[in-house]
Amino acid sequence: MSAFVATGFVALVQGIVVLAGKRRSELSFAGWGELVSDLAVGVFVVLGLIRIRRSRLAAYRMFARAVLVSIFLAQPFAFYRIQFWAIAGLAAAVLFWGILQYMIGEEEALP
Repeated sequence: MSAFVATGFVALVQGIVVLAGKRRSELSFAGWGELVSDLAVGVFVVLGLIRIRRSRLAAYRMFARAVLVSIFLAQPFAFYRIQFWAIAGLAAAVLFWGILQYMIGEEEALP
């Protein structure tokens, strides 16, 4: 789980650096799509980290949203950019989503 949180946080920081830097004029449509979707993933991860102290269930749901944004928004742009190697990222995202669904189920089962 910590690897997913770290990945989401790094994506958020990288997005902010690109937006603040001079390289944003060099981005293609796919680059912008990947940047925006990575920023969205990072925002959901940060929201999950904020909520984890009050409610693990709410935090896990935020993390699950981040994974779904990654799968349905970020991955298509990654496949456009790096084709075959994006399969590893997709596999990791699906694995994280499955783990989060299990964790959400366990939290919901608690009294």
